[in-house]
Amino acid sequence: MVGQFLLLGLLVGLPWLVDGQSSPPVRIVGYLMVVAGVGLAAVAAFRLDEALTPWPEPRPMGELRTDSIYGVVRHPIYSGVLLIGYGLAVRAVSFWAVAAALTLTLLLMVKASYEERLLREKFDHYAAYCERVPRFVPRWRPARR
Repeated sequence: MVGQFLLLGLLVGLPWLVDGQSSPPVRIVGYLMVVAGVGLAAVAAFRLDEALTPWPEPRPMGELRTDSIYGVVRHPIYSGVLLIGYGLAVRAVSFWAVAAALTLTLLLMVKASYEERLLREKFDHYAAYCERVPRFVPRWRPARR
């Protein structure tokens, strides 16, 4: 928990510490990624309502969400945080920013694995949900004709 906020803080501060040579269009793409990540995380958090917790342990009375954004990815808040992290790395255009974003990815993968183990114990149908819905990145499905 603390690690993800430290890494995001590093990514926010890094562009000011490192003289990135990104062009204005690249910076705009980075900012758009950050805005999209904030929006995604906010929508997902709002959808959880009272089940929202900063800790990976599910709330005792919480229900498993598998609809709306949770029908697209299992951890949309983490997906939003990753989008923010990589958006900040794109803006910074530095080895250290990419390293921080990759470290954030690893940290959230470990956190999600732990959380999913707990969710499998609590909800009998969680394993089937995991088979249908990807963890962080939606699957691309071609349009049906």
